[in-house]
Amino acid sequence: MRPSVSIIVSFHAGKSFLKACIESLIDSSRIDDEIIVIANNSDTRELDLPDFGERVRIHIAEQSLGYAGASNLGADIAKREYFVFCDHDLIFERHWIDQLWSTYTNDTQIAAVSCKILNPHSLAVLDFGIAFSPFNGAHPGMDLPVDHPLVANDREAQAICTGGFLVSRQDFLKVGKFDESFGSLYTDLDICLRFKRMGMKVVACANAHSFHFGGDFNLLGERSYKQPFLKADVKGVFMRNNADVLKVDLDVHFQNAIRHFITGNGNLKKYLFCNMMNVVDSGWYEELLVQGEADFYDKIRLPTQIRDAGAVGLFEHLGYDIMVTNVPIMYFVDRFPALRGNAYWWMRRQCRGDVVVDRNGSVLTTDYVLSR
Repeated sequence: MRPSVSIIVSFHAGKSFLKACIESLIDSSRIDDEIIVIANNSDTRELDLPDFGERVRIHIAEQSLGYAGASNLGADIAKREYFVFCDHDLIFERHWIDQLWSTYTNDTQIAAVSCKILNPHSLAVLDFGIAFSPFNGAHPGMDLPVDHPLVANDREAQAICTGGFLVSRQDFLKVGKFDESFGSLYTDLDICLRFKRMGMKVVACANAHSFHFGGDFNLLGERSYKQPFLKADVKGVFMRNNADVLKVDLDVHFQNAIRHFITGNGNLKKYLFCNMMNVVDSGWYEELLVQGEADFYDKIRLPTQIRDAGAVGLFEHLGYDIMVTNVPIMYFVDRFPALRGNAYWWMRRQCRGDVVVDRNGSVLTTDYVLSR
């Protein structure tokens, strides 16, 4: 039987999300699990919160602490020996803590486990462990259905998100807590890589599910708490601090996706490569496909110039001649759902067998993408 835990919720703004989060936590946790809300904001109007009852302890800080600072404060006042960190805009399914505990206790080298984080609008995966290409972090399995074979089993990763992040008090203190200088950026990745430096593992749990309302930026636009004007600075320090342990490993997930594609659809063929990715290393993805036995007639590189866009207008971006080509196309995009819609394009495409590849390592037929 698992021990009781301290669930530490970092809250800055968004009371409707917090109400839904607390409701789900009360419904999905035990009476002996402690629920702590660290409400932090220099705008005190955001701190006027309802009484959630005796199970929820609210700690008010009349300053903006950032995710790291708020989480560390929660750990300081927590009474249990195991912590679960989460954002206020997460909603949890029943039994998620028990599922986390089951995964956590599978291996004594595991330092932390987290939920499989789902998009509440599509029920597809938002986060299931983080991998790295030569230039960026990526989310293998992002946008796949929750029950897709590539996201069906627990996944050891270099980093996991703090969307229900279980860790012992002992290990959290040993690693030095969250780095508060990072604010709300890269804090989860950084602590995971510090665990890796200590020879410990982090794992994404396949059967513990949470829904993240703030996770799909295609719906919300630019998220102010992510402080895009500071992100490059923090990323630079994050990469410098962790260069000794951070490894390029997205290729492993990409190769798994290629093998899964071949199993279900037969060998890769010869394609017109239409690369619309908005990453520096877009050619790296092409090279991995060629290593996976794909061939190409030609390569066209036309980045859309909007990272991770929710929609890409294929006719507007690629034009008539490509639409009517009689050879299969391999589309390279940031996120594969961006190809949905484009009704006229798909109506006119006479050649079947098109394939889409995205920067998170998915390799799928366009028929599959459009059928979801």
